[in-house]
Amino acid sequence: MDVSAEYLDMHFIPENAPNLRSGTDSLTGISASLITRWGQTQLKSASRGRSGLYTALFVAVVCSSSRAERSWPLIRTRAYSRAVESMTHSLLFSSCGRLLLSIAMNSSYRKPQVCVLGSAEPGSRAYELAGLAGELLAQLGITLVSGCGSPATRVAAERAVLAKGLVLSIVPPAEMPPPAWPATIVLPCGMGDARNLLMALAGDACVVIGGRAGTKSEVHLAWLHKRPLLPLVGCGGWSEELPTNPPDERENSPILPWRSIEELHANLATLGLAV
Repeated sequence: MDVSAEYLDMHFIPENAPNLRSGTDSLTGISASLITRWGQTQLKSASRGRSGLYTALFVAVVCSSSRAERSWPLIRTRAYSRAVESMTHSLLFSSCGRLLLSIAMNSSYRKPQVCVLGSAEPGSRAYELAGLAGELLAQLGITLVSGCGSPATRVAAERAVLAKGLVLSIVPPAEMPPPAWPATIVLPCGMGDARNLLMALAGDACVVIGGRAGTKSEVHLAWLHKRPLLPLVGCGGWSEELPTNPPDERENSPILPWRSIEELHANLATLGLAV
């Protein structure tokens, strides 16, 4: 592709940036807010093709390279490939540039979500691991989904909130819970036990700790809708049976048991929900 200086002027430089158009004046005449606003606009175009990505690379150079002004004569030449190479080099060695490239290449805004289901008595090993699981999810930037109705699910939510994580609590009544409820977002569904379907669907995966009839209902629904299951084993309770006795023979989704927080972390990584 033969790219002229006029083309570069039209597509890479904003109309209200005369200092950059001259190629000789100092960059100090351009305000940070102008560069930021223009950069955000250009980054949005990155997903529409290669030219948008090159624009993002240019923005990174302008924002972060002290040699951007000296590189400008090169950018204005017809040696387009060398200009891109120069911009890419500046990008790779600039923390601001790496951040901008990450934004340009990653259009996902939704955090992973994991439901914590089950029950365990306070003081038990399962209860302790439930709290550690909530803390781990918060540290990994995973939104925890919990009804907070049992000691195990409540302590998981409490530990996640204390770790500055996001917690979505879906509660059966139509009324809001008390202000001390351990959640950053509360959804009163007013559906009673039908809420179990919402719990099953609200996560990219489900952590299962012990469990009684309500947990079994949620897990079976999650299985029907192909949600991976992460049952705690080694502490007793119904979740102990899941790896060898799945809801049915269809193999709808992975069942990845865990005995420790390290194993839970590894299983989340296997599912692509953590690193």
